[in-house]
Amino acid sequence: MTAKYKIIIAVLFLLIVTLIIYLIWFRGAPSSPSVDQILSSDFPVGTLPTSDIDTGIVADISTTTISDANASSTEEKNVLIQLSDIPIFDYWANEGAQEAYYLTADGKVFSAKEGKDIEISSQPFSALNSLEPNIKGDRALLAFGNPRSPQWGIFDAVDKAWRPLPSGIITATWGAKDNEVIAIISASNGGTSLGTYDASKTPPSFKALIQDFRFHDVKLTFISPTSLYIAEKPYLSLQNRIWLLNTKTLAFNTIRKGESELSVHWSQDKTKTFVANSSQFQIYASSTFADIFPVPFKTLAQKCEGHFSTITCFVPQNTDSISADSSLLDSFLTNKKFFDDALYVMNTASESMKQINVSELNNSQPIDAKNPRIAGSYLYFVNKFDNFLYRLTLAQE
Repeated sequence: MTAKYKIIIAVLFLLIVTLIIYLIWFRGAPSSPSVDQILSSDFPVGTLPTSDIDTGIVADISTTTISDANASSTEEKNVLIQLSDIPIFDYWANEGAQEAYYLTADGKVFSAKEGKDIEISSQPFSALNSLEPNIKGDRALLAFGNPRSPQWGIFDAVDKAWRPLPSGIITATWGAKDNEVIAIISASNGGTSLGTYDASKTPPSFKALIQDFRFHDVKLTFISPTSLYIAEKPYLSLQNRIWLLNTKTLAFNTIRKGESELSVHWSQDKTKTFVANSSQFQIYASSTFADIFPVPFKTLAQKCEGHFSTITCFVPQNTDSISADSSLLDSFLTNKKFFDDALYVMNTASESMKQINVSELNNSQPIDAKNPRIAGSYLYFVNKFDNFLYRLTLAQE
């Protein structure tokens, strides 16, 4: 046999051996999973398969088919925090800026933060009487000094400045326009007049509506466009009254009368009315004493707030211990007794209601709430037990 044929036979032998080895290896090697196998496999929940398969297939599976079947959806919860660093006199909340401001007992203004609060005005005031935010929550109307002849000023949260109002104002409230204040003032003849101040002018100019306005110890509340409510301040021994004055026509009507301990409160956005007397409590889903929203509890008008379809009311739970010579209103106004409140959150659109035990959210410490105000998804209030400002996140239904 020639050398040429020996070489051909050797090459053929090597090819046959190589083919046999390849076939043996291929049959014993694990096969890669198909796409159908991947989609039907029981891979551990929330993980990607680790097989050496095409990257594009894995990416497609991870974004469209793999999920945690045991994971529950995230539920919004009511979260309560103490917002102010120190005890406060009162506060207001600006929904647009998502910020709350508070006033200390000595008149300093702070911006309330989850961290350290920021002082934005150090101008001192003594003997603070009352504070009323405007509807937007970017300004506040303050009375201070002698309650019989207080001084008045406006704090503007935009430029962080106080603007004084003229002396002689007995009581006041926000009017129809941004810079309008409705006030009862002492007249030069010893009487009183009702009119409006234009606070945009320096000094603010006064326009009289009624020259001889003989009302004392009343609270004013203006509902746009022309409704001025005049409510006698509630006292235990008086039969209180509420009147309505049309500021355009000057028509005058009695709304409620002859009710002991009668008190009324409007929500900051002026869309809800809360009325209480010695025997009953009512919520009106409007600003005109119409459309009663029935509730199964009794509380004080000052403990409620409303914003759009949401209504919140803090309801004292330990009222049985009130003495016979006092009442719920008297105890609240004079601090004779403190209460542990439950919170009711209602929705006028869905006609739903739920109760929240807020003391459980406060490490089981009691909450006696005053001055509740809603801004966005937050409910702000002052706890009378410590006079700190609190903020509750209202869980969405």
